[in-house]
Amino acid sequence: LKDGGNTIIRERSISDTVDEYIIVRRIEGIRESTLERIEVAVKSLYTLVKKSSRLENINDKLIERYKRHCVEVLGLKPNTVNINLSKIRALLNWSLRKRYIKDLPHIEMLQVDQSDVDYLSDQMLKEIMSLGEIDNHYKRAFVFYFETGCRLFEPFNGYIKGNTLVIPPIKS
Repeated sequence: LKDGGNTIIRERSISDTVDEYIIVRRIEGIRESTLERIEVAVKSLYTLVKKSSRLENINDKLIERYKRHCVEVLGLKPNTVNINLSKIRALLNWSLRKRYIKDLPHIEMLQVDQSDVDYLSDQMLKEIMSLGEIDNHYKRAFVFYFETGCRLFEPFNGYIKGNTLVIPPIKS
């Protein structure tokens, strides 16, 4: 505003944007594990571009290079690449709403082969229970998971209320 003053245009870096995005998402109450997953996705992006790169440099061409880089160089599985892409897409959608970028790159997910679900059969459980070298504590754990269908950490993330194991939805 002063005579002879200079205007400095500072281009928004990927790193600055990610830092702000994570602060905003934390305030919104997003789970810490989700925030950590965002950081993992962005860290994988940093293996291809510098943190100081302009946010606007994330375009269709870079996204395609990123997918190839994840699979061919980093050795990531398609599911992992897709999780990273979804976190990057969410960041870019937010950046578009904040008008930090003008255009949203098209992000196509990788094809993932659907694998069959492996189930523990009654016969398999019976065979586990007949093994003498497995402690009874672990046998009871197998029966618990078999009967309830709980995921691995759900019992540890829940609490007992009366005779019921309550697993809060945010922990499920």
